[in-house]
Amino acid sequence: MVHRDLTPSNTLVTADSSVKLIDFGIARPTDAPGESANLSSARSLASLSLTPGFAAPERHLSNAATTSADIYSLGKLLERLLPDHDDAELTAIIAKASAIDPAVRYPTVEALAGDLSAWENNRPVTVMGDARLPEPFVQSTAHGSWTK
Repeated sequence: MVHRDLTPSNTLVTADSSVKLIDFGIARPTDAPGESANLSSARSLASLSLTPGFAAPERHLSNAATTSADIYSLGKLLERLLPDHDDAELTAIIAKASAIDPAVRYPTVEALAGDLSAWENNRPVTVMGDARLPEPFVQSTAHGSWTK
């Protein structure tokens, strides 16, 4: 299932820090591979339901439902939640998730979650590859909560 409108207003956090998604009004099953590239299903911008700043660029061209579009929106949510961080690894995670080119984004939500978990637990993140920061630039303790 692809939500297609992951935004701050459609994301709730409970008292025990569980994240809940709401408003599945435009959610739909994932399109078959390659279908998103078929612009014959393109519609007028007025017929598309999207939230500027959170909708993947390809959503402006097509109403296709892809996991990649939700990954883009998750990257934009992270960017909104953590605007003033100075962590190169987190910057790289957000940049990969919210890349303009869908082929550059994380291939799955699990891959994005894996890098976020690694970052939070001060382990190497895959997005950095061999470019892990030298020790003086890496925090020696876990990053802890994602709130300020």
